[in-house]
Amino acid sequence: MKILDYRFLAIFIAFFSLSVTADNPGDEADASSESVVAESNMSSSETSDETSSADASDVEDVVVTGTRFGVSQYKSSQPITIITADDIRVQGYTNAASAVFDLPSVFASASTAGDQSGLVAGQRIANNFGLGSGRTLTLVDGKRFISSQTIQGGSAATGSVDLNNIPLTLIKRIEVQSSGGSAMYGSDAIAGVINYVLDREYEGFELGLDTSRSYYGDSSGISPTNTVSLTFGGKFDDGRGHIAVAMQHNRQPEIQVGQVDGLRDCENRVIRTRTFATGKSYQNGYYDGSMVWPNGTDIQSNIGMCTTLDLLPFEGGTYDARSFANGLTNQVTGVTSQQYLFDTAGNLIPHVRGTSYGNFAFRYGGNQMASDNSETLLAKSERNALSIFTTYQITDNTRLKVDVFANRSGSEESGDSTGGPYLYDGFGGDLAGGYYNNPFFQCDHPYLSAATQATCNGLYDNSTWTQAQIDSLWGLGGGIFVGEDANGTLLPPDQRRNDLWYAYASGIDPSTLVAGTSLRYPTSSRGFLVKKTVRDLYRNPRGPMEKGNQDLLSYTVAFDGNFDLAGNTYEWEAGISNGVVDLLGRSEDINVGRMVTALDTGINPATGEVDCKMNYVDDYLVPLVGSGNPNDSLRYSPQTHGSVGLPGDCIPYNPFGFTPNNPAGEYIMMDVNETAKNTQNIVFAEVKGTVYELPSGAIQLALGISNRDEALQFRTPSVREHRLTRSATAGYAQNEGGYSSDEVFGEISIPLVDEDMGLTYLGWGIQDLRIDGSYREIENSFSGDYSVDSANMYWQVSDSLSIRGGTQTAVRTPDLTNVFSPISTTYASAQDPCHVANIDQGVDPQQRRANCSAEPWWVEGWESQIVNKTAEGRSGGNPNLLNELGDTMSYGLIFTPDFDLLPGDFTMSVDFVQIEMTDVVDSFSLTQNMNACYDYAAQEDKYCNTFSRVTDPAGEGAYKYGDVNDFLLAVNNVGVRNFETYIYNFDYNQETAYGDFSIRFRGYNQQLFESAPTADPDDLVDFTGQASEPEWIYDILVGLNRDNWGVYYKVDGQSGGYINILQDQEAFPDQYIGLDGEPITEFDGYFLDAMSVTYSPNDNTFVALNVSNPFGLDGTESNRFDRERGINLYQTVSLSLRHKF
Repeated sequence: MKILDYRFLAIFIAFFSLSVTADNPGDEADASSESVVAESNMSSSETSDETSSADASDVEDVVVTGTRFGVSQYKSSQPITIITADDIRVQGYTNAASAVFDLPSVFASASTAGDQSGLVAGQRIANNFGLGSGRTLTLVDGKRFISSQTIQGGSAATGSVDLNNIPLTLIKRIEVQSSGGSAMYGSDAIAGVINYVLDREYEGFELGLDTSRSYYGDSSGISPTNTVSLTFGGKFDDGRGHIAVAMQHNRQPEIQVGQVDGLRDCENRVIRTRTFATGKSYQNGYYDGSMVWPNGTDIQSNIGMCTTLDLLPFEGGTYDARSFANGLTNQVTGVTSQQYLFDTAGNLIPHVRGTSYGNFAFRYGGNQMASDNSETLLAKSERNALSIFTTYQITDNTRLKVDVFANRSGSEESGDSTGGPYLYDGFGGDLAGGYYNNPFFQCDHPYLSAATQATCNGLYDNSTWTQAQIDSLWGLGGGIFVGEDANGTLLPPDQRRNDLWYAYASGIDPSTLVAGTSLRYPTSSRGFLVKKTVRDLYRNPRGPMEKGNQDLLSYTVAFDGNFDLAGNTYEWEAGISNGVVDLLGRSEDINVGRMVTALDTGINPATGEVDCKMNYVDDYLVPLVGSGNPNDSLRYSPQTHGSVGLPGDCIPYNPFGFTPNNPAGEYIMMDVNETAKNTQNIVFAEVKGTVYELPSGAIQLALGISNRDEALQFRTPSVREHRLTRSATAGYAQNEGGYSSDEVFGEISIPLVDEDMGLTYLGWGIQDLRIDGSYREIENSFSGDYSVDSANMYWQVSDSLSIRGGTQTAVRTPDLTNVFSPISTTYASAQDPCHVANIDQGVDPQQRRANCSAEPWWVEGWESQIVNKTAEGRSGGNPNLLNELGDTMSYGLIFTPDFDLLPGDFTMSVDFVQIEMTDVVDSFSLTQNMNACYDYAAQEDKYCNTFSRVTDPAGEGAYKYGDVNDFLLAVNNVGVRNFETYIYNFDYNQETAYGDFSIRFRGYNQQLFESAPTADPDDLVDFTGQASEPEWIYDILVGLNRDNWGVYYKVDGQSGGYINILQDQEAFPDQYIGLDGEPITEFDGYFLDAMSVTYSPNDNTFVALNVSNPFGLDGTESNRFDRERGINLYQTVSLSLRHKF
C-alpha cells in the first residue's frame, strides 16, 4: 500500500493546510463553515434525515449515489431506488441482505439456503438484474468494502461483499443505482451500484430483539432464528467528538428437509421426467403422487415419493462379480436374482426399488433409505458484529473520522447426503485415483451372517477343471488367450465373460491346476461386489460436515474539511482503509489408506473377534489391490500413501447395512481444514466544490485519486497436499493472486438552464436542464490500462415532470478465481447434444444435427454414455482471459404531479436500462460447452477443444466409440450478452378518515436477455419470456397507519413464461405433457404474499409482527399456481422489538 506515496502525501498536506489556514482568526471564513463540514456528503451518509420513499416531499432531501453533489433521487440523472430504514423495520428484515434481496431487480448470488461450501458458508451476496455478483458494485457509504469471497472454492465473484458484515441497525437507507456508477465508483459496475448509507451520527441507546420461526405449523423440532442488537451513540468533549456503535448477535438454526412435514412425506411432490413414449425420446411429462409413472406399476402415493439413491444405497447393495448385474447370478443356472440390500447383521434384504423417473442413479419410493430428507434447507449460522464510527472536530474546518468493522461469523451444515465417498465404479477417485470395479467381498466375509454366507456359496457348484479346459488356458490356435480376438486385441467385457477368461484374468497359473481335483470356483473367487454411499462414517449420518468461519477486521482513518479558494468553498477528504478477512473452512474426508485397511478384515485369533488384519498379521503390508475382484482384470485397486497408523490403531469397518456413527469413522475420517486470507488496502483523496457560477447555477467539480491493493491467498490442507484423502490436491499447496490499481477520476455537473431564465410556457418547457459527466482512468497491474466514462442529462420539464438519461462505459477485470484457480480433477455428466434424445433440440436443431452427423462415430439413434454416467475431467482457471466490456444506456421520466390528478401525494418514475456486454467472462458447464460446439456453424475451438471423445472404433476401456472421455471446465470469454429492462417505481399516499393510506409498486419488466457464445450477432438468442427469465417481477405494498398502529400487506409476483423458449412447437408440440395428460408449453404467473402489523406506543418503542404466506397456502392451489411448477409454500412468523432508552 502506498501510504507514503508522494502524491497522496502532497494532496493531504495541501488540503489540511488550506483548512487550517481558513480557521485562523482574521480570515473571512463563512460563518456556516462548521456546518458545511458536518453536512459534507463525501461519504453520502451525513446529509439528510431518514425519509420514506413514499413521500416525495421528504425524498427531495435524500442524497444519492452516482454523484458526489448531493442530489435527490427524483432529481438524479440516473435511475435510483431507495430502501429506507422505515422500510427495513416495517418488513421485519433481520439482516442487511434481506432488504435488497426483496427488490424485484436484485438477485442472490449466495445465501444461507441449501448446501454450503466450507470456506464461504453462510455468506449473503447480491447481484443486480441477475447478471452476476461480479458485475454489481456494493459500497458502504460510497466506498468499496473488503470481500469475503476466496480465490478458490468461492460461491460468488472475488470482490463480492458479504452483506452480513453491514450493521443493520445503523442503515439509514440503501440506494440501488441501476445504471451508471462505473466512472465515479468503480469500472466494474456494469450492472449498477448498491450503496449502504450508514447513520454515523446516530444518537441514543436502542435495544433490538428479533425472532423468526420458519416453516411455522409444518415442522417439528425447529428452533427460531434469534437476533439481539444494541445500538448507541452520542457526543463527547463538549460536542467536538461523536461516536456511534452497533453490536449484533444472530443465531440461525439448521433446517433439514426431513423436519418439514410437507417435504418429508413427499405426497405433494411434482416432478418432470421422461415419459418413455415410443418413438418420442424428446418427450417429458409432469407427474404427481396420484399417478403411475413411466416404468412404474403403482400409484406413487402408495409407495412414497421421496428420492432414493438407487444406484448406491446407504445400506449397501449387491452387485454380481461376474455378470456385473444388480443382483446375484447363480453360476450353475445362469439366473440372476433380484437386487438385495444389507442390514447391519449382514443379512440380505430384498430390495424394493421404487419407480424410475429417467435418472439412472435415483428413484422414488422403495424400501431403501431416502436421500433427500437429509438435505439442508437452511444452514446453521452464528454471527457477532461490532461496528464503531468516530468523528472528532480537530479545528473548525477539519475533522478526523475513524470507522471500524470487527465481525466474526460461523456457519455449519451436514446436508449433502449423496456426496460420497462411494463404493462404486462410476465416480472414480474415491479410493484409487481412478478405478473400474466395486470392492469384492468373499462369501466367508466375517461381517456376513451365516445365512448370507450360505446363500453366497450356493451360487457356485463344486465342479473341477477338466484337462481340456486347462489346456485351453494356454491359448487357442497360436497362443491367443481366451478373451482376445485373432489379433490379440482385448475383447469387450460382454464378449469375454466365461470361466476360462475369469481364470486367466485372475492370474491363475495353468501349471498349478490338476484335472479332477482343482475347483473351478475356489474360495478366493466366490463372493460378490458391494455398491454403497459410505454415509455412515460421518459424525453426522446426514452427510459430510461443512463449516465455515469468517473473521473480518476493517478500519478507515480519514480526514475531511473545507477551505475557501478564489471565493468558492471546497470540501475535501483523504484517508486510508485497510481490511483483512481470515477464513477457515472445515470438512470431513476419508483417509485413503485407512479406508483400505479398515475394509481388509478377518478374525483376530487372539480375540476371536472381527478385526483389521493390520492389527494382528505380522509384517502386514497395506494391500495395493485391496478388496479386488479376482474375476476381472479391471479390478478395484485403491492406492495408499501411508498414514494408516500402527498395529492396534485400525478399527474395522462393516460396510453392510447402515450404522450411524460407525465406530470405524473415528479411524477412517479426517478433518480437512482449508484457510484463506483476503487483504484490501486503499489510499484515497477527493475534493469537490463550485468552480464557476453560471447564470443558471454553479458548475460543480469533483476530483479524486486512489490506490487499491487487493490480495487473496488460499492454503490447501496438508492432508490433501500429501495425498492422504480422496480429494487429493497435490501440486498446489498454496494459491494466491492479487493486483494493484491506481485510479484517477473526476465528475462535473453543469447547469445549463434554470427556471429563472424564462424558458417555460404555462409552467412547461425547460425549467431546469443539467448535464453530468464523469471519467475514470485506471492503471491495473493485472489487466492493464483503460478508462471508463459516463454522460447523463436531467431535464425538468415542469414542476410535475422530469426526464433523465445517459450512457456509460464499464470494464470488468477478470475475477481472480477465474484466472488463478489451479487445474484439478472433477467429475461431471452432461446432456450431450448428439445424444438421441437431444439431437433435434437446441438453439438451431438443424445445425446441431448437421455437426453431429459429420462426426465419424455418430449414427442415427446414437446414445451418449455421459448423459447417464459421470466422466472424469479437469477444471481450473484461464490466465488468458480478456477484460469484459460493458456499455449502458438509460432514459426515464419522473412524474410528481403538483395538481389534483389524485387526492393525496403521487410519485412515479419509469426508467429504461440497456446493457451490452462483449467478451463476457463466464464459466460454462460441460453441457454448455458441448452445445456451443455443435449448435453453431463456426464450431469454435474454445468450446470444441474443452472435451475429447473416444476415437478408436473398438472403444477405450469402459468408454465406447464417440463417448466423452475427458474434458476441461475453465472460465472463458464466452461471447456477447445484451440486456434490456424497464424499472417502475410508483408511490401513493392519502390521508383518509381511516388513517394514512399508502401503496407502493416496484416493477422490473425485462425486455431482452439475449446471448451468444460466438461474437456473431446473428447467433444471439433472446431468453426473455422463458419461465426462468420472466418478463415481469414485481412487488406491491399496501399500508394503513392510524394512531400508533400500522397494517401492511405485501405481494411479490412474477409473470409466466415458456417452459423452454427453444421448443420447436411445430415439430415437437407434445414435448411437455402436463398433469392432465395434455401438452403444456408455458406456465402462468403467480404471486406470494406477506402481512405485517406494527405498533408504536411512543417515539421510543416499535413492535412489528410479520407473517409470510398469511393464508396458509401450500402451493397446490390451482387458481394461484400451476401445479407443474412444483411450488411448496410454508409460513414464516417473525416478531421484532425496538426500544430506545
